This record gives sequence, structure tokens and C-alpha cells, in this order.
Amino acid sequence: MKWFTVLMIFGFVAFYTGDNVCLRYSSERAGWPAFWWFAVGNVLGFIATVMLTFALKAQHPNIIFALAQGGGFCVLQLASFYIFRVPLSPLQWAGVILIAIGIFCVQSKPPATHVAVQQATP
Repeated sequence: MKWFTVLMIFGFVAFYTGDNVCLRYSSERAGWPAFWWFAVGNVLGFIATVMLTFALKAQHPNIIFALAQGGGFCVLQLASFYIFRVPLSPLQWAGVILIAIGIFCVQSKPPATHVAVQQATP
């Protein structure tokens, strides 16, 4: 996997997590502070979506979606636990761990053939 694709996946995970944290902060406030947290969260979400789009252009979508969405979910659960002190039951922790294991399993052996995405020409 190219370094640019890896950078886009890590960027997606970071901005996805930041987006969701900002939206949570927004939900806990009222007035202008809520609006600003909401606005920042949406900007971060837009940047995350753009990064995911660039990553999808470079690699097989099954791998990219597994790494980006699964990684984003795991990091978001950890961030929620540490920032908001949202407790997780042992079964929920097991779920997060299983998702992390699944991410490594999906990316460990890419498909034998890579289907190139063709760009539409005007």
C-alpha cells in the first residue's frame, strides 16, 4: 500500500474521530457554543470524507473501507471512553477487540486481482 493511501486512511480516522467528538460536545451545549462545535464537527467530517475518497482511488475498496471505517470505529470507542468516560461492558470491549482483529485480517492478504477504477472523461 502506498504511503499516500496510508496517510489518507490515518487522516480519515483522525478527522472522523474529531468530527464525532465535536458533535458530541455540540449536543451537550446550547446557543452559539453548540453551533460552533457543530460547525467544526461538520468541517472535520467533510475533510474525513475527502480523505476517504482519495484513499478509495488508490486501493481496493473492500480493504479501504475495512481499514477506514473499522479503524475509525475502534478509535472513536477509545476516544469516547477516555474523553467522555463512557463505560464499556466486557462484551463491548470484546467487540471492539474483535473489530480490530478483523481489520488486520482483511488487510493481511489483498485480493489476487486489483480492479482499477476508471475515471469518467467529459
